[in-house]
Amino acid sequence: MDYKYDYYISYALEDNNDGFVDEFARRLKNSYKLKKLFGAKPRVFYDLGPIRGKADWEISIHTEIDPSRFMLVLLSPNYFRSERCAYELVRWLAKTSRQSLPDEGITLVYLNDFPEQFNDKTTNVPLDLLERFPEWLPGLNGRGITKDFDLSRRTKTSIGKAISALYDAGLDAQGVGARPKGAKSAADLQDDADAECKLIVSNDPAEKNGNIRKSIESCEKLIETRKRKLERNPNDVDALNELAALYNQLGSLAMDKRKYRPAKKYFEQALETCQKSAELMPNNPQAFFALNIIYGKIADALEAVGDIVKAIKQLEKAAEAGVRRVELAPNDVDAALCLGITYVRLGVLAEAENDFKNLRKYHKTAVKILTKAHPHTRRDTYATSALAVSYDQLGIAAEQSFNSKQAKEYYEKAIKTRAKILEYDPDNPDVLRETGASYCRLGDLLDPDEMGEQAREYYKQALDIYAQVVELDPNDVDALREMGNPLVQIGVLWHEEGVRDQAKEYLEKALETLNEVAEYSPCFYSTLNNLKIACYRLAALAEEEGDHKRAKAYRKEAAKY
Repeated sequence: MDYKYDYYISYALEDNNDGFVDEFARRLKNSYKLKKLFGAKPRVFYDLGPIRGKADWEISIHTEIDPSRFMLVLLSPNYFRSERCAYELVRWLAKTSRQSLPDEGITLVYLNDFPEQFNDKTTNVPLDLLERFPEWLPGLNGRGITKDFDLSRRTKTSIGKAISALYDAGLDAQGVGARPKGAKSAADLQDDADAECKLIVSNDPAEKNGNIRKSIESCEKLIETRKRKLERNPNDVDALNELAALYNQLGSLAMDKRKYRPAKKYFEQALETCQKSAELMPNNPQAFFALNIIYGKIADALEAVGDIVKAIKQLEKAAEAGVRRVELAPNDVDAALCLGITYVRLGVLAEAENDFKNLRKYHKTAVKILTKAHPHTRRDTYATSALAVSYDQLGIAAEQSFNSKQAKEYYEKAIKTRAKILEYDPDNPDVLRETGASYCRLGDLLDPDEMGEQAREYYKQALDIYAQVVELDPNDVDALREMGNPLVQIGVLWHEEGVRDQAKEYLEKALETLNEVAEYSPCFYSTLNNLKIACYRLAALAEEEGDHKRAKAYRKEAAKY
């Protein structure tokens, strides 16, 4: 079908009195991720004002809603009092071709807190609307509900999170699978390995349709059937593997709902089953692959509740299983890839514990494995991103040992490694941001008195990269926050050299940028520190110019941070 719009936004006009829906629609249209998903800027329709007469708006709805790919329903008290909103949902559900889409192409977005079930008591729908549109509330019930689509705080950060979730949902609808998450955190790295290696893929249509409760019920029923099969034949390897996959699926669903302790329990049940399978197939690489992944999932759950020490122990067991898999399948590039990413995760968690000795050990092992696998996976973002993470963290460890020369070599390797991704994906915002961070680390290494010009050049390169990310998405709060650091550092360097005009220009820009970040998202320590530095430096510049009043104002502002 040829679509006229990619998204049809159903909302109550009153909810746009503050322009929030306008901002949401604008971010949708300009999203880099959604542009990648659809191959062009997303086409978004939302009604900008009342249409005269019921017949007119019914015709308008038919004209715009029928050729739309997905519907976004913005839920609020106003929504449940809107005749037009009721008509839109009923019209959408009437089109039978949408029944093949996950959740029939509908995504629920929350502008206010609501219960999981919608009825006349929980929504206060006028009686006449209930009678005229009996399919309305039932049509909303039974759909997937996630915190990713909670816009009740009406912040730019929450919009960004919702857009990322829409991107994931769009990939699922196209049958592509989960989006790559880069290599920014330990949990993300294991998710990448799961996606790349395709260990346990759910074929449960209920889950794919987003109905979590039905998916859980379906899993539990299937688990009982597999248990009965194993009662008849405890050595049925297929039944063991299927049982492990079902427990893994339940654990993943619990993780999605942020129920980490139940998730850990499910993963441990999956592990017990995988261990039995490995005992029966001691020379089967896939049995140890399953163990590698399940140990990693348990580590995810432990990391989520802050138990880093136990998470590390689980990942060490994952590495042992991964080593055994590589021994059994030495030419399997995926086996090496997953093992390398496991060691990257171990290194990331060691850094979180300030254990730099083990950080070096884990990341050096990861580098050895991933560089060997890399020629076979040159266009593989997972392997390349993981390798760059190891280089960055080895650079940090070298700094801790006061080995600036070695740290510089590692940071340069991280930049060079990420450049390979940017060759074929030049607008990848995650890779660009991480590259910018490496340039900032290079600048931080240098003595400003002896190599201030070189340090400034590194910071300018970082600044140019962050500016590229902001150009792709002007509301990328992470990029704006990170941009503040090189702005402050360049301003400080110019001030130290006595070039006041340049110093003032960069410091004022830093203050403007970081204050914008603080307005829309919680301040990180680094943001507060950079704000304080910028204010004190601007106060010093004002004093040098004899503007004591302005200097006092800057010092007063600095005291807030």
